[in-house]
Amino acid sequence: MTKEKVTKAPLLFDQPTAMVGVKGGLTINLGNYSSLRVDVSLTMPCYVTELEEVFAFTHGWVDEKLEGIHEGVQKSGMVTDEG
Repeated sequence: MTKEKVTKAPLLFDQPTAMVGVKGGLTINLGNYSSLRVDVSLTMPCYVTELEEVFAFTHGWVDEKLEGIHEGVQKSGMVTDEG
C-alpha cells in the first residue's frame, strides 16, 4: 500500500460568502426519573445568494437526524413506563 500526498487547491470565491449553521436538540424521558439529551448541528459555507437554500437543507438534515435518533431510542427499549 502506498501513501499518496493529497494537496488541496485554495478555494477561490468570486462573490460574498457566509456560513449557515443549524442546531437542534431533544430531551427524551426514559422513565424512572432518567432522561437522555441529544444535540445535532450542521454548519456549511455558502454564497450569500444561497443562504435560504442552504438553510433549508441544513434545517432538514438536522431534523432528519433528530427524528432518526428519537425513533432509535424508542425502539431500543431504553424508554420505560416507570415514573
